Amino acid sequence: PALNNARQSAFNSTCKNQLKQIGLCFHNYAGDFNGMIPGATSKNFGGAWATRMVQYLPKNYCGSLSLTNPQGTLIETGANGKGKATFICPGLKNRIKRSKGSDFSYGMNSAYFPFDQGNDPAGSVARLGGKAPSKLLVLTEPKSGVSLYYLDSRAASALAAGSVLRHGKGINCMMADGHVEERDFNAFPENKQADPMFWLNEGSI
Repeated sequence: PALNNARQSAFNSTCKNQLKQIGLCFHNYAGDFNGMIPGATSKNFGGAWATRMVQYLPKNYCGSLSLTNPQGTLIETGANGKGKATFICPGLKNRIKRSKGSDFSYGMNSAYFPFDQGNDPAGSVARLGGKAPSKLLVLTEPKSGVSLYYLDSRAASALAAGSVLRHGKGINCMMADGHVEERDFNAFPENKQADPMFWLNEGSI
């Protein structure tokens, strides 16, 4: 048990560090696009938010995801899960069998960063920061599974009671100011009505 606890603690630390690195990628992107970042998913750029950020994220961001950048060039990020995936949460990696599908570790807050219907890669939809950046969720950890790259409530993220969480009862969250915090399952807001500041950056500070 002691060794297992130490291993899980190491997994959790790695996950938090990865989220911090992704946060830097978001801020670098925002610096080039007047403070704006992509929506959670894009109609014309392959779906997930990462498809708008291929020049900012490592090529091996996901284990088996092929991304197409705005110039139409296919960027392979690891074939069938064989490539090293820089930003795959180790807590997730140990719970799922890698497949040919998209192995996404982190889901984007689509309540604040909505779906993007544009053709222009610079046509990002929301400002990274908001009213209170330290309180606004950007990325978090969906249930152990694949291809869940956006969420707008605890239910949508499959973080409902009985789900298999990656780090015990803790859920790592990357906030708009770049810091990463761990929330207990019970402290993770169920929806935007429960905590409009967390989901929408609306309400009192």
